[in-house]
Amino acid sequence: MRTGGVEPTQEAVEAFREELGLNDPLYVQYGRWLWNVCRLDLGKSFRTGQPVAEEILSRFPATLELASLPGRAWGSSPWIPSSTGTTR
Repeated sequence: MRTGGVEPTQEAVEAFREELGLNDPLYVQYGRWLWNVCRLDLGKSFRTGQPVAEEILSRFPATLELASLPGRAWGSSPWIPSSTGTTR
C-alpha cells in the first residue's frame, strides 16, 4: 500500500480498510457486493475514479468488434470449405 515510496501509517491503513468495508465479516462484505452488483453498481475504479460500469460500457463496442473478428475470418477464408454444397 505504498504511495510514492512512503510507508502509510497504521491509522491510514485502518481508515482505508474501514472506508472499503474490509473490517466487516466476510458474509457482510459478500452481501453488500451482491446487492450492489444486482443494482449494477460495480464501484469506482482505483485508477480513474470513474464508476466501473461506465468504464466497461465505454469499452464494450471495441470488445464486440474484436469478438466478431474470428467469425468474419472464418466466413471469408478460402481454405475452409463452405457447407452450401450438395451433400450425400
